[in-house]
Amino acid sequence: YQDFLPSAKRGLARRVLRDSLCAAGVSVERPEASRGAASARSLAAPREANGVFGDAPLIKRDAAREDLVPAPPFVEIAAHQWALRDMLIDWNAGRHLLLIGNQGVGKNKLADRFLMLLDAEREYVQLHRDTSVQALTAAPSLKDGVVVWDDAPLVRAAIYGRALVVDEADKAPLEVVCVLKALVDDGELELADGRRLVRASSDDDDARLADDLGRSSLEIPIHPNFRLIVLANRPGWPFLGNDFYRECGDVFACRAVANADEASEVQMLRRYGPSVPPRRLVRLTHAFKKLRRWYPSPRRNVLPRETSRPRPRRRDLHRRGR
Repeated sequence: YQDFLPSAKRGLARRVLRDSLCAAGVSVERPEASRGAASARSLAAPREANGVFGDAPLIKRDAAREDLVPAPPFVEIAAHQWALRDMLIDWNAGRHLLLIGNQGVGKNKLADRFLMLLDAEREYVQLHRDTSVQALTAAPSLKDGVVVWDDAPLVRAAIYGRALVVDEADKAPLEVVCVLKALVDDGELELADGRRLVRASSDDDDARLADDLGRSSLEIPIHPNFRLIVLANRPGWPFLGNDFYRECGDVFACRAVANADEASEVQMLRRYGPSVPPRRLVRLTHAFKKLRRWYPSPRRNVLPRETSRPRPRRRDLHRRGR
């Protein structure tokens, strides 16, 4: 409930959950016990080995285009490893994924790393407040001085069986959100040029897939390997987007991506700053943990900048004649 509900409703949900557990005779863990369990979970983080990831089977795909398989720089911390394992369980069950969390907690990193482990081709689209249904299904391009409309990443992913990463889904208007829900739930999507994406009759029979294609030139069967990975901020302040979980959460496998625990965050900072004393890294982690009580400060603010060269002073710019 911490990431799926607005801030005004979290306190009520927390009290209802605690009262229900107490009424059922379930003991609520104390904070010290939960921190100890988190430390033990960090030590036993799942790893990829022999076709499995932890206790989940890792079935790789045969990518037709290797340039579409992401290869992001990734630090293997315990919190992210457990999140990848949970995503893999839902993926193996044939579900589309929805990752909800604050900005900077690593949703894009998790999606790219997840697809890299699977050798899955990725299409990417970032939504915003001006995104329309037509822009979601068709993209303009200039060829020989003429503007032509090509298939958008959503259509290409559905035809060729790729994974579509939809970023900033909470920024899109509700009519665009309803299109994504209809595609996942009903398996149909009308395109602007009269074509229609339809769910194939059989996921495993290629002959039936060809029959469906020949049934109508305007009906395009959705590839069985097509998946959606939707990334969205949590509802409420300070993001103030639409409540994507309320509108479409019932058709996705929802996962909340929170800020990593203290042990995982210190582990990540050690990879970025191996020469920094561990005590200083712990103090830095505690400082940002206190800051997040007032504002959801992204984790990337803790990391060092790409360049550490100091900015020139005003007098130096004047001497250079700038």
